[in-house]
Amino acid sequence: MTTAHTKTQIRSYLLMILILFFLGVFLIIPVAHVFQKAMIDNHGFTLSYIKALFAEPRQFEAIIRSLTIASFVTLCCLAVSIIPAWLVARREFPGKTFLSGIILLPLILPPFVGAVGMKLVLARCGALSTLLLRMGIVDGPVDWLGAYPLLGVVLLETLHLFPILYLNLVAAFANIDPSLEEAALNLGASPFRTFRRVTLPLAGPGFFAGIILVFIWSFTELGTPLVFGVRNVIPVLIYDNVSEVGTNPMGYAQVVLVLLVSIIGFWISKSMLQRNKNVATLGRLTTTRKEKK
Repeated sequence: MTTAHTKTQIRSYLLMILILFFLGVFLIIPVAHVFQKAMIDNHGFTLSYIKALFAEPRQFEAIIRSLTIASFVTLCCLAVSIIPAWLVARREFPGKTFLSGIILLPLILPPFVGAVGMKLVLARCGALSTLLLRMGIVDGPVDWLGAYPLLGVVLLETLHLFPILYLNLVAAFANIDPSLEEAALNLGASPFRTFRRVTLPLAGPGFFAGIILVFIWSFTELGTPLVFGVRNVIPVLIYDNVSEVGTNPMGYAQVVLVLLVSIIGFWISKSMLQRNKNVATLGRLTTTRKEKK
């Protein structure tokens, strides 16, 4: 018995050492190297490279554009996700299982597949331009992607990322103690007020976790801007600077900026979870939830 227990402990320690070695070689050392190159020069510690990101017009424009794309993608994902998430979590209707599966389909489709479809719709002679011509709304073909390149990026990233927010919202809505909402309704609150004052605050942890994930993912997305020819964003600038690794410290500074944004995002998400740790959820259920038709 003791020998078997000792062997189990040895295996556990070996597995832990292997995991730590893997993380050290492929995560900790590369990240430490990036921070060292971005913040240390021949004279020692410096923030001049980080400051240059905000001082140079092209770099600053790329930061603002990346943040703008991430913000619009997050808002669009929220607009697309919140009603289907509430319906799937609270209502019973024909085709519910099928709808739930279709909503998750973009998660398994490569983003480039969506990019091809988006180009067929928004191209100069695409479906949208042809439809507007036939309806007499426009006088000639409209090159949506040429005139509004950010539109294609936002739409495609929204299509690809909204299931992440949807899954978080479904779990958050389903895990709320229904007795709290029933109490608000019994006290005279309208359904909309109950949703705004009770349901949304109680769904806060899942709500903010999904928002932060979508925001960080869209802020660091590389492939979609490349497909639509939007090159002046931080991920694409980092990609362009790969060929100058070891000679140009600005690439390292850009990576540090992305890491800092990600760290701040996850810190905000964790803070929200801590603030709402006493939220009443299904684990402290007082009444059984019944889905309405």
